[in-house]
Parts: sequence; C-alpha cells; structure tokens
Amino acid sequence: MPDDLRVHTPDPKEESERIRKWREERARVAEEEKQERIRKAAEDKARRAEEEAVARRHEAEALLPTEDDLVVFGASLKRKRRQRKARLLLELAVFVLLPAALCFIYLSQYATPLYEARSVIAISRTGPSSENGAGGLLSSMSSNAASAEIFMAHEYVQSQDLMDTLETEMGLVTELSGDRVDPLRRLRDVPMLQLGKQDQFSRFVDASINIQSGLMTLYVRLPNPVQSTEVSEKILERTADRMNALAGDLFGERLGLATRSVEAARADLRMAQETLTGLQIDSGETDPRQTVEVIYARIRDLESESQNLRADITRAEIEGRGNSYTTQKITDMEARLRDQIAAQRDLLEHGSDGQSMALNTRLMQYELATLDVRVAEQALASALQSLSEARDAAALDLSLFQVVVPPRTSGTASHPNAAMSALVVLLIALGLFAAIKFILPSRP
Repeated sequence: MPDDLRVHTPDPKEESERIRKWREERARVAEEEKQERIRKAAEDKARRAEEEAVARRHEAEALLPTEDDLVVFGASLKRKRRQRKARLLLELAVFVLLPAALCFIYLSQYATPLYEARSVIAISRTGPSSENGAGGLLSSMSSNAASAEIFMAHEYVQSQDLMDTLETEMGLVTELSGDRVDPLRRLRDVPMLQLGKQDQFSRFVDASINIQSGLMTLYVRLPNPVQSTEVSEKILERTADRMNALAGDLFGERLGLATRSVEAARADLRMAQETLTGLQIDSGETDPRQTVEVIYARIRDLESESQNLRADITRAEIEGRGNSYTTQKITDMEARLRDQIAAQRDLLEHGSDGQSMALNTRLMQYELATLDVRVAEQALASALQSLSEARDAAALDLSLFQVVVPPRTSGTASHPNAAMSALVVLLIALGLFAAIKFILPSRP
C-alpha cells in the first residue's frame, strides 16, 4: 500500500502538547479580551464622568449671575435697605416720638396747672417712750421710728371718709370733676376699669411717710394756690380731730375696762364677805378656829391624865395590887377619861346637838371663805391700781398732733412737669418698641 494512503496515527505526546498550547492560546486570548473589555469599560466610565462634569459646569455657569444680574441685584438690595430704614424711622416716629410729642403738647398747652401745698406732720407722745432701747445704732434708729398713729393718719388722709368730708364742707370733689380741670386729669368714675373717684383722688391729695424720722408729708395739688393752702389746713384740722377722737376712744375703752374690773372685784369681795358672815351666823362663832383649838387642848390634857393613870395601874399590877380598891378606882377614872376623849373627838367629827355639821367641816368652810375674802381683796387692790395707771396714762401719755411745716405754695405751678413726663413717655415707648421688635420677626 502506498504511504499516502495509509492512516496517520498522531502521537499522543504531540497531541497532548498541541492541546496544551491550544488551551494556553485560548486562555491568553480570553485574558486579552477581558482586559480589553475592562479598559473599554473604564474609558466609558471616564468619558461619562467627564461628560457629567461638563454638564454640571454648564449648569453652574448657567446659575451664576452675570455682571448685569449683579448690578440689578445690588440696586434691588439698596432699594430694599432704604425701604426698611424708612419703615423703621416711620414706626419709630409713630410709636415712640409721636406719643412723647403729644404728651408734651397736651401737658404744656392744655393740662391744668396745679399748685402744690406741702406740709409736714408729726405725732408725738407726752409720756415717756415705751420702746425698749436696743443700744448702739439700732437704738438710735428705732428711737425716731414711725409710730402706729402716723400710719393711722396716713390711712385717713387717703380714705373715702376724708374725701366725703371735703366734698360736704368745700365741694372739692365736684370742683375737681368739672371743667376747671383738664379732661385727662379730672375725677370721674370708670366702671369698665373698676376705677372710682377715690382711686384717682391721690392726684390732688396725697401723703407719704418717712419711716426713719416718723414724719408724714401731706401734698395738696389744686389749680388755685390759695385753695391749696386752705384745703391743706382743712385736712390737717380733720386729721387732728380724727386722731384725737381715736385716742380718746382708746383711753376711754381702757378706763372702762379698768372701771369694770374694779366693780367686778368689789362685787366678788362683797359676795365673799357675805359668805363668811353667813358661816359665822350659822355656827354662832366668830372664829371656829378658837373652838377647835380649845377642844384639841382639852383632848391633849385628857390624854395626858389618862396616860398618867395608865402608868399608875401598870405600876400597881407589877406590885401585885391590881385587884385593890385603889387600883379599881384608878381604872374607873381612866375609863371615864377615855370616854371624855372619845366625846371630844366625836364633837370634832360629828358636831354637837343642834348643829348641822361637824366642827372640822365648819372650820374648813371658814378657812375657804376667809381665803376667798383675801383673794377678793387682792383682786380689788390690783384692779384699783390698774384703774389708777389707766387714769395716769390718759392724763400723761397723750398723742399730740403737731404741724412741723405749715402748708405753703410757691408762685409757680409745680404740676404737670411737661418735659419730664414727655421724657418718661419717650423712654417707655422706646422700651416697648425695642421689645416688640426683638420678639416679633422682622419683615423682609
């Protein structure tokens, strides 16, 4: 058979080597394809990122204002700033300056001028001071401290009673409620605010107390300076009358209590003496103690004689003479003595015929009645001493209403002070305006 027609059988080693090379080639080609795909993916990703960055840059450039936009925006800011400043100045003028200006104009042009009459009052005691000195600085401060009377006078000056008195005697309330006083200051009732004329009366009549000196200052402000002085004098007169009346009532009540205590003590003493006298009349004895003392003395003598006789009987029995006639006589005599002692003791415990109670009971009642009399006498003496002290206090410890500085007025009106009032209104309005601006958010 020719050689080209024979079947070629491959060598196994060559076939294995060829397969190995083929596989290596396939692995190399696959790795190159993989790296190519990775490279293409990275290039695509980088390209997309660049495209996105370019797109964002274009968007940012589109958002950034141009020079013309900046010019327009700056002009808008300046215009809004000017508008905000103008609005702030307008609000400041309306809510701060305008109220202060209106207050100044009203007080200086339309408000009724008031003339103030000022007087100083002191209430002193004629008697010695009852304050306990603490010594040192505290003592010097407390020695001039305001007393209760000055506070009472202060309350009376600000009371409805005084206002009614001034209205009745001088028609002051009617005058201050009329056209003579400007509309904002005149007296009127405001039911909506629960304000009455008495609440506003302090505009014209007021008082203050200096705690350290104990002095009260009276202020009377009226359109007429002469009338201010007259009303001040009338108020001082009525206040003095009221304080004297209160002091008189106080001392009268104190004297009344002391007098009633004396009368009650006298009644108790009279009753105790009547009880003692009744016991003496019932017993027929002035002092049962003497009778009791006599009975006890008799019992003591009888017991002494009985003891002596008992000693003789004992001696006779020892000597063997217990049955003798003499011994029997002594024994009988000793028995009679014991009977007498028992009778005397029975007299103490049960009383004698014709008497309703024992002598010991009568003596106890007598002692209690005597003690009641002594107690009633001491109570009467104490009540009389209290009455005497109350009379001395009423005569010596009097409260004197003293006008230290009489009421006087100056030639110029002291109220209202337009400049000071306008300044106060300005400061209050400015504070409120600042607080509102701080709390409320500002408009753009």
